[in-house]
Amino acid sequence: MRIDWATICTEIDVGHPRGIAILGVNRDTAIAPGFPVNVSLVVATNIVSHFEEMKYDSDHRIVWDVQGPDLATVTEDGSGEIPVKVLAGRTPFHWPGWEGRQIVEVPLRFVADKPGPYLVSLRFDGLGEITSLPCYVVSQEQIEAM
Repeated sequence: MRIDWATICTEIDVGHPRGIAILGVNRDTAIAPGFPVNVSLVVATNIVSHFEEMKYDSDHRIVWDVQGPDLATVTEDGSGEIPVKVLAGRTPFHWPGWEGRQIVEVPLRFVADKPGPYLVSLRFDGLGEITSLPCYVVSQEQIEAM
């Protein structure tokens, strides 16, 4: 199992009539009235695996951390993990070897102590490839000066 893709967004609507709706895709900039500031993000994460590897109701986790403008891990609320319960399973409509997909909402929060680029890193089960997403924290003064 692995993370196929991830994107910062504002909300994930799992009750949408046409399936899952991801709202505010690529919303990657937070405007801070001052520093330090609590930054809250939602990351839509697409988990994929061959159906043979997916076991319904199995427990996994997504581990995340945030690096600041100096590339050091943000120390205050800058890392964590979220449990993932596998809900997908093979049906008669899926051919052997096909991949199953599941969207997982990863809410995360960190404290930004200064403006600049921040890097959100995600790993499935804390192993394997790292999926990295940049986000930006800018001050209200920077916006007003534009």
